[in-house]
Amino acid sequence: MKAKINSGQLNLKVYFKDDLHDYPEDHEQMTEYIKAEFLMLEMLSGLDKFEKVSQLAVYSRILRSYSQAHELFQMAADYFEKNDSKMCLINLIRWADVFRFEKRFDEALAMLEKVEKILNENNYSDYQDFYWQHLGKLYFDIKDFKMANSCFDKALELRKLKKNPELISSTEFAIKFVNQKLNL
Repeated sequence: MKAKINSGQLNLKVYFKDDLHDYPEDHEQMTEYIKAEFLMLEMLSGLDKFEKVSQLAVYSRILRSYSQAHELFQMAADYFEKNDSKMCLINLIRWADVFRFEKRFDEALAMLEKVEKILNENNYSDYQDFYWQHLGKLYFDIKDFKMANSCFDKALELRKLKKNPELISSTEFAIKFVNQKLNL
């Protein structure tokens, strides 16, 4: 499955394998993009700057530069916690993936529990499907396939309401591999 992140002139596309982890189609071009965008950070300020920092952290995670991803997510979190609860939620969902990829499952779960708290305290219903999708991926990595399946079902239900084919396809892709694990 392919997902387009943000192309421009460079190939920043990712693909997913049956481990439900994303991989860059072109490692070198994604690395080049990160370097170029770091130089542009100095020209940004406030919310724009830290949204970009969070985005660069995602690319760093995709490239498996986990220490850099943690540093960037922390920098963004420090800003978002004081200034933008919606971006705080998005940043935490993204950051949880770093812990998940590092097999630091308790820390990933703690991040997603913070996300759940923010969701419960605010009316961010547009992000509930992302919460369930990422929680499902965490349970998938933990090998709790029944819980993963339950989370993906909730994500799919919400995504069908959104009528977003790309999101629906992403969740159906995950369900396919969970079902394979459950049927072993």
